[in-house]
Amino acid sequence: MAIQPKWRDMPRNWYVVVTNPNCEKKAVGELRRSGFRVFLPSRAIQQRNRKTGVRKVSFRPLMAGYLFLKFPDGMHDRYGVPEFGVARKCQGVKGFVSSANARGEFSPFSVQDKDVGEFLRRQRQREFGMPTTEDPKDRRNRMYWPGRQMTVSAGPFASFIATIEEVLGNGDVEATVKIFGRDTVIRIEKPDDILRGLASDREAA
Repeated sequence: MAIQPKWRDMPRNWYVVVTNPNCEKKAVGELRRSGFRVFLPSRAIQQRNRKTGVRKVSFRPLMAGYLFLKFPDGMHDRYGVPEFGVARKCQGVKGFVSSANARGEFSPFSVQDKDVGEFLRRQRQREFGMPTTEDPKDRRNRMYWPGRQMTVSAGPFASFIATIEEVLGNGDVEATVKIFGRDTVIRIEKPDDILRGLASDREAA
């Protein structure tokens, strides 16, 4: 018969908290005030004020509705079991992500330090949604200048060579492709997803 390790013999890992909808930040504040260590992975979002044109960077949860929590050393019972009820009472907290053992008993799922540390490392290096300061219009003009030839990667004209004619105000691109030997003008929506540079572009760079 397999012997299950006792709670007090297990490493002090992190746990995944489920929050109420749109309550991640509220839960973080309440849990920290209660003495817990909390980490909310976030991604950077750049937004532009339509009236002023000013760009602002804000941060939103990377995993909406979830955050990582670690219990302080003094918040365990005499058997070493974390006081999950204390965390559940905090505003904004709905519960914990749980998993079942061989007997079908559910308990909060733990995450190792190294895994949470990897999230933290990547966030510090701004790998989650690092914003750009370049104006989208300037970027479009830099990417899609008239006369540039690019490959269409998807849609009915996939694998065709397109010659850029014009970048429209809404971000669409007008280009010409040869169909049965004749130049035909097409409009490409979301060109970043459809157009790819030619090998000659990369070699020239």
